[in-house]
Amino acid sequence: MVDGKKLCVLFAGGGTAGPVTPLLAVLEELRAQKPDTSFHWIGTRRGPERPLVARMHVAFSAISAAKIDRFLSLRNLIAPFLFLISCWQAYRTLREVRPDVIVAAGAFVAVPVVLMGRLLRIPALIHQLDIRPGLANKLMAPFAKAITVTFEKSLQDFAGEKTFWTGAPVRREILQPQTDHLNLRQGKKAILIFGGGTGAQAINELVVNALDELTQAAEIIHITGKGKGKPVQRPGYYPFEFLAAEMGEAYAKADLVVTRAGLGTFLELAALHKPSIIIPIPKSHQEDNAMVLWEAKAALVLDQTGLSPQEFANAVLKLLGNEIEMARLSAHIA
Repeated sequence: MVDGKKLCVLFAGGGTAGPVTPLLAVLEELRAQKPDTSFHWIGTRRGPERPLVARMHVAFSAISAAKIDRFLSLRNLIAPFLFLISCWQAYRTLREVRPDVIVAAGAFVAVPVVLMGRLLRIPALIHQLDIRPGLANKLMAPFAKAITVTFEKSLQDFAGEKTFWTGAPVRREILQPQTDHLNLRQGKKAILIFGGGTGAQAINELVVNALDELTQAAEIIHITGKGKGKPVQRPGYYPFEFLAAEMGEAYAKADLVVTRAGLGTFLELAALHKPSIIIPIPKSHQEDNAMVLWEAKAALVLDQTGLSPQEFANAVLKLLGNEIEMARLSAHIA
């Protein structure tokens, strides 16, 4: 309770699943510990967060996201105008919802929410998920009341008196699958492959061009990303644009996971002790994330640059057939 009224928490994040999944985990825990808490979510119009939030029965508001590229682009020219629009949209939503606190974990859509929250004297907490601080969190940090970080070394990246090392949350439904919808054949190993909202296309092309070799040895659960898949039919190949409730099931049924290097995904893989192949997005913060697992010998890391479908298939099948190495990766990532 806050001043005699029910606590209202507003989460801000979207565009990709990375800044969304840790917030969902916090929402789950708050709901379990304080059932009378009310929630609201501000996200993007086209990101993957809306169906995830809808499953949690949380009110959702969409605003514009003025994302800034780290290179010269047309999007950077219109970003200031989009940002002003998003600030007005965020201000209007905050005035309507009147939350007691704002919680974010990166994402450009959260920046105007935290800034307008400061204007309205609504405290904000932000979480730094990755090792390298993202631009969105750098912009929000001066206006946040508190900052939490996944890694101890990240404490040096933010103001010391308001920064806390907490680790990062993992969704309960990942640890305890609630569905049994994926009807895989018995006696054959399964590979779960996904690339995240923005990193799916390159992995999708590798998978589609290596399907002949992959499906001979295993069944493939492939999350392609919205609008990024190709109409390919093959025995033992199960493509999905997106998995929500079934994601925990997909993890549970997979013997091996192939994915990008988002920190939220890493945490889920670690919690589940899943042997994994990591393909970080080149020249991004994901390379820093992947290096953590590489140095700990906790995952096989592949460089996307110059990686052919044949080389990709060879690496996947070689690891899948090596039970000793799979067990070693499982133990190290845990």
